[in-house]
Amino acid sequence: MSSKPFSFRCLRFVLACWWWLTLLGFATCLLFLIAAPSEKLSFAVLGYASDIDTTAFSVHDRQGRSLDFAFPDGVPVTLLFPESGNGVRAGLVQRAFAALVIVPCFLVGLFFIKQLRDIMKTVDQDDPFAVANARRIRIIGLLILAFELIVCFGRLAMSGFVDIMARPEGFNFNGRIHLDLELLVVALAMLVLSEVFRHGTRLRDEQSLTI
Repeated sequence: MSSKPFSFRCLRFVLACWWWLTLLGFATCLLFLIAAPSEKLSFAVLGYASDIDTTAFSVHDRQGRSLDFAFPDGVPVTLLFPESGNGVRAGLVQRAFAALVIVPCFLVGLFFIKQLRDIMKTVDQDDPFAVANARRIRIIGLLILAFELIVCFGRLAMSGFVDIMARPEGFNFNGRIHLDLELLVVALAMLVLSEVFRHGTRLRDEQSLTI
């Protein structure tokens, strides 16, 4: 087995640190969700504002003339909930909604990192074009899609949860499905790359059999 370059060893070290830090973060979040006192819970909810009351705002040009303006529907807004005084019942609801988003995201993240580490192992064994790597690259693309969907629908669910925790004045707080186009492009690129990789591996195997 040939000696690997310094960049490879650094990347392998980064992946190992990423793996263990993610596990540590997962364990910490679970411990917090289970053991944190309800009155100490604080959290933020991302949603979208519509029907904004603009009477408190004004815009003037340089001559002092009033200008009309309007906010488009779907302006991103984050509600920051301080330490809750709603007691244990509210804390349990907060934990349940947080777990619905946090736990799947961490599991997807851990599985994502595992695929990368498995690919690095094949490189370390001087067999980067293993058939299994095509499957791993495809899984990475699917995991990116899964992560985006979990976050998207998690935010939608949390914004609905706001209805029982807060009553906005001057605007309506709504949830909506908002997908990150950049992540979708990356996921699609990974799926295409996996097919190219799989086809190239098959051609290599066929060529090796004909020699």
